[in-house]
Amino acid sequence: MIKKVIKENWKYLLAIILFILLVALTKPLGFYGKILNMDYRVILAINNIIDSRLTALFKFITLFGDWYLPIFIICITFLFLKNKSYSIILTINYLLGILLSVTTKLIISRPRPNYSIIPTPDNYSFPSGHTLTSIVFYGMLYYLISQTIKNEILKLTLFIFLTFLLILISFSRIYLGVHYFTDVLGGIILGSILVAQNINIVRKNYINELK
Repeated sequence: MIKKVIKENWKYLLAIILFILLVALTKPLGFYGKILNMDYRVILAINNIIDSRLTALFKFITLFGDWYLPIFIICITFLFLKNKSYSIILTINYLLGILLSVTTKLIISRPRPNYSIIPTPDNYSFPSGHTLTSIVFYGMLYYLISQTIKNEILKLTLFIFLTFLLILISFSRIYLGVHYFTDVLGGIILGSILVAQNINIVRKNYINELK
């Protein structure tokens, strides 16, 4: 089974490895300074729009990227859905997102920005874990829900809502000063590749278990 999964998804795995390698090479190849300058320009631009109401809003929005809501949703699916495949898939998918985030942070070892509105997390900055794991979790959640509902308008509404939520979560990490723009961009790229891989695995191997 493992060999089959690797054979079907080697392109996703290769894309993740190559992207992490590319980021790791920015320092020795001399690109890091240019990237940092761009990140600081974004920070300066955001500093011009900071106010108390926006700060309160994004402190709330960023909570949707914490582990609380995904764990709550996983527990709800486990307790109230007869088919336990949904909760199992969501759990494994989310854990893979966390694993990729933690591993990449340790490899890149990028320090956090010097200034933040909220307490700065103790771990490294790249990629944004909130962004990466949110894309992985909510992306898979949408896929699973879309397999159970037939109403196309409802599907589109849910897709737009979750996309908007992911944009807000990602922006909140920059606004609150705990991540650089490129941290969030890295989280978007890695999260998108991983959730595409995970959806492909479910679609090719476990789709019948969702019926």
